[in-house]
Amino acid sequence: MKILFINDFDEKGGAEVFVNSLSEKLNEKGHTTQTINPVSEEKYVTYRDRLKKYLQKYFSPFNKRKLRKEILEYDPDIIHLNNIHHLTIPVLRVVKALDCPVVFTFHDYSYFTYCGGYHGEEKCDGTIEKCYKSGEISLKTYLFRKPITSLIKYYTQKAADLVTAPSNDLKEVLEKFTEAEKIPNFVDTEFYQPKGNNRDYFLFVGRLSEEKGLDILLEAYQKAEIDKPLKIAGKGEREKYEKMAEELGIQDKVEFEGFVPEKELPELYSNAIATVMPSKWRESAGIVLLESQACGTPVIASGRGGMREYLRNNKTGIVLEELNSNELSETFEEFQSTNQENYEGYSKNTLKFANNHDINRLSQMIEEKYEELEGT
Repeated sequence: MKILFINDFDEKGGAEVFVNSLSEKLNEKGHTTQTINPVSEEKYVTYRDRLKKYLQKYFSPFNKRKLRKEILEYDPDIIHLNNIHHLTIPVLRVVKALDCPVVFTFHDYSYFTYCGGYHGEEKCDGTIEKCYKSGEISLKTYLFRKPITSLIKYYTQKAADLVTAPSNDLKEVLEKFTEAEKIPNFVDTEFYQPKGNNRDYFLFVGRLSEEKGLDILLEAYQKAEIDKPLKIAGKGEREKYEKMAEELGIQDKVEFEGFVPEKELPELYSNAIATVMPSKWRESAGIVLLESQACGTPVIASGRGGMREYLRNNKTGIVLEELNSNELSETFEEFQSTNQENYEGYSKNTLKFANNHDINRLSQMIEEKYEELEGT
């Protein structure tokens, strides 16, 4: 079977991990895969006029023709769409016109929402109207985005034979627009497995940005009475958070690791006391949760969005009831003082949970979906 993945992000995030890992696994099983990034970054970023840029983003005839040619040259049996934020409508229009089954996996909420999934502490219902009424976007943005959102909805319904989401939380949002099915995220437990047990530090892995809750993380660490360092791994606004650590007086206890190659991640996870995910926005699932648990390391997380579906409270980690620095600091102290028997219980549960989300089992589920669609 020839499977074509279309994904328009170059930076490595959850969708990119999903596409790359699934592609490799399908190749191992004898299938042929190819990934197309339909975004020409040079052409996209040099548009000077904002309106022209958006029109090109959503309706670009050049990208549409180029994409169609690439797809026809590959001649796939299945087209699997993932992150197509930059050319959503052109991509959907192209695949709609082809005689090929299409799977569309949504990895986040941002096709239909513009607020990170929350209005304050209230969940967004997944509509642009809610974002406007809550003051998240201006009237000008609302009037421009409304028809775009309607077109994305229309072409998704027409083009996709199967729409999937990695969590029930995201699935519920999608079902306001189209039928959807949950297919959980996976982790390669042959690669992500315990590679040490030193438990020398607390760990954050991810993009260094506001929505990931780095400010709450640093404030909580400053308040906590703990003697273990905090390692922060990832790219983003590093200088901003280094300055914040200095202002809080914890610069000597916070280690910014920068980008960590994937081959080094299992060891990094394995030697942590816990991995921390204090996300402010609505995570669809959280690949980091699975990677950490596969290495036997529990997770402390805000539980926003679909993260609660990937974390068993007091078994594979801790779900913060309130996302604030006080509760997180108390959880830091709790983990540092937990006895060995309780900690081993956490580790045993994390490994079991990760094994239930192993890539071999879940890639088989996706493969069966492909076969069903190919046979229709």
